[in-house]
Amino acid sequence: MYCGGYTFNLKICCGLDNTGGGNASSNVVMSLMSELLDPGRILYTDNYYTSVSLATKLLQRNTHLVGTVRSNRKGNPKEVLNKKLKKHEVIGQESGTGIVMLKWKDTRDVLLLTTVHTDEIIKVHQRGREIKKPQAIVDYNKSKAYIDLNLNIYTSLISIDNRRQISSNLISARESLAAGSDHR
Repeated sequence: MYCGGYTFNLKICCGLDNTGGGNASSNVVMSLMSELLDPGRILYTDNYYTSVSLATKLLQRNTHLVGTVRSNRKGNPKEVLNKKLKKHEVIGQESGTGIVMLKWKDTRDVLLLTTVHTDEIIKVHQRGREIKKPQAIVDYNKSKAYIDLNLNIYTSLISIDNRRQISSNLISARESLAAGSDHR
């Protein structure tokens, strides 16, 4: 779980964990966030984890969610999903519980769920031009950049540790073979 510049919690999954009822991805998020729920934090997730049901669970614990959403997720509003957009157009729909589903078209459609934002549009500079984007997309992209940086750091550390482990195993195996051949 990435939290404000550092990794708070990590869980290596080797299969589906469906012990908490509901779907497995929601269970993973709720488990990792258990110590951080309730004080009004904002959690940013990718489309594997984001869903209306997760947003509902988090809101019940005074925690907000912003994340891209897969179009086939249960609970996604059909009016937003089916709307054809032109480049840089946005459509949004808010539920009665404070969950906003946005669809924005850049080079492709981006579907985003947020419990923090409205469909507010802001002007941003991109490749020397001024374009209009939803504030929610801008905030999500900023948070994603920090997450990607953090993942790159951890991936490189894990790779170094794995190389060390493989090297030490090869050295141990070589020593065992050498010791075994000395006794013959």
